[in-house]
Amino acid sequence: MFSKILVPVDLEDSSRAGVETAVALARESSGTLLAVHVMTSGAIDVTDVPHEAKPLRAQAEQKAKTRITDLLDEVAEGVNSEMHLFFGDPSEEIVRAASALGADLIVVTVKNRSRLGKLLMGSQSQEIILTSGIPVLCVPKA
Repeated sequence: MFSKILVPVDLEDSSRAGVETAVALARESSGTLLAVHVMTSGAIDVTDVPHEAKPLRAQAEQKAKTRITDLLDEVAEGVNSEMHLFFGDPSEEIVRAASALGADLIVVTVKNRSRLGKLLMGSQSQEIILTSGIPVLCVPKA
């Protein structure tokens, strides 16, 4: 049914429900799981800023790759999967990645937030739903 399933992955456990659902769908359809992590400027530790930021970004990328690889090793055994890292606004980059990678489904984990939190911070999931040109499956955080 779905040949390429994109799932955004954060470095915490908050995206795990979406990842597990995407893995199950990829397994059922013999599809490919596209694990996407979007790094923001907040992902780079600037407490000990050297003269150049490249080592900090490389360090953050390696941390993300290690975390995502560990998660995929744990939950995606036997599923064809790819890992992709992007840098920028998460919702924009996820929609852009879906198009660039030829995804035919996006699986997002939705987090229950207060009305005030939604008003002040917006919702990445909502932005993805509204701007995606392909179906988006929303999975509640476990």
